[in-house]
Amino acid sequence: MKIYEFVIYTIFFLVSQIIVEKELLPKYLTNKNLFKTSLIGVGFMLVGAIIGVFLKTRFIPILFTILSSSLMAWKFRKNADDFERGAKI
Repeated sequence: MKIYEFVIYTIFFLVSQIIVEKELLPKYLTNKNLFKTSLIGVGFMLVGAIIGVFLKTRFIPILFTILSSSLMAWKFRKNADDFERGAKI
């Protein structure tokens, strides 16, 4: 990995964290439960991998993975208190 790729990935990670934490995502993503959000995230990563294979690039799958993992981590953090109480999420 070259240094400019690392810088781009870091900036994209920070931007995706800001988007997720400020809840600037569409409502159909934020209103789902954790299981459905995880499935959407894994599906998003799979789509990124398929696009990356067809375009013969590693850039797109990494960006898709960063965004979807930020979404799944946010959803888990948002529901962590409910997990500890044993509530159904």
